[in-house]
Amino acid sequence: MLLCLRVDAGEFVESETLKQALIKCGDFHDFVSLLVRHRVLVPVYYVLREKILWSLLSDHIRTDLVGRVRSLQLRQMKGFRALIEITQVFRSKGIEHLCLKGPVLSQLIYRDPIRRQFGDLDLLVERGALSKAYFVLLELGYQSNDGGIVSQRESDDPIWDSLYHIHFQKGEQQIELHWRLSRNETLWNVQASRVFIGKQEVTIAGETLYTLGREHLQLYLTMHGSSHCWNRIKWLHDIRMINSCHPVEHSLPRSESQNSQLGELRDELIQRLWPVSLGTSKAREVSFIGKLCLRQMTTGKEISSDMGNMLRRSVALLILNKGLRNKLRYLSTLLIWPPVYFRFNLPRWASFLYYFLGPLSWLTNKLRGN
Repeated sequence: MLLCLRVDAGEFVESETLKQALIKCGDFHDFVSLLVRHRVLVPVYYVLREKILWSLLSDHIRTDLVGRVRSLQLRQMKGFRALIEITQVFRSKGIEHLCLKGPVLSQLIYRDPIRRQFGDLDLLVERGALSKAYFVLLELGYQSNDGGIVSQRESDDPIWDSLYHIHFQKGEQQIELHWRLSRNETLWNVQASRVFIGKQEVTIAGETLYTLGREHLQLYLTMHGSSHCWNRIKWLHDIRMINSCHPVEHSLPRSESQNSQLGELRDELIQRLWPVSLGTSKAREVSFIGKLCLRQMTTGKEISSDMGNMLRRSVALLILNKGLRNKLRYLSTLLIWPPVYFRFNLPRWASFLYYFLGPLSWLTNKLRGN
């Protein structure tokens, strides 16, 4: 898989090296499961086709791969159409927004909005436009268990500091409406209003969309991957692809600087997985947090369904959040479960109860198998 992603990023790998690696692959179904797990099935599929390795696969495996890729890209095409619909309505309502990752990132990397795998659609609006965007999505038929009282919240409600997006769903399509880039702002100190100023334009199928500027985009991808303990190799590969397609020269003000340890961790993992010389990855010493991330990558389960993964992610973020105050703030965000906050409109003097209701409700849902 890593060799195929080297080729996908434009790096030279001899066909014979790829061929021998593919032959040595014991159970190809396990290999496909790994690609699905790390959301890189489509790019690796194209590498197998373009490097004349397709003939090494059995008819059954080829049929299975083609079916999986077509099904996935059909679903992503529906997601792209949903994004265009929402963008057009937001624009007509005067709601300024940015598209985070998804089809826009795929277009930047591959010049194809559905080649990079994505699940939900992430949209960023400024805090002042949140209520308006929320009701527009409801009018478009999306439903949300979050945010039913979004327009009633006080702007200085302290619990808002622990939240950053609202979930919506219509059929299989899911939306995350963000008013902040992350709850872990100590990892990257930047206001949403600043990223709107530096936005970049992306044209897809005649439609003009906007996303983060190049510098902000790379920092955002680094922050997002780190906040998930780099659970999916796709997130590291995104950064390698962005660097190969759109080199960035950082020129952001000091006030928007990112925790330097995030960049160091990102570079360490990239060098470990894709060393300059093939076969030298084991020669490098790996930091403790790097080992946590590598363990996350090798597990077969997703973060939300495995307690071990959640624990590793929490430990990694405690390390990345510098200073006792920031560590305590991060721990407090773990206690705020958005569905509880949006479901119960407690008076401000009783807002401390959310820190108890969140874990209790989360545990109850887990015991019920939800």
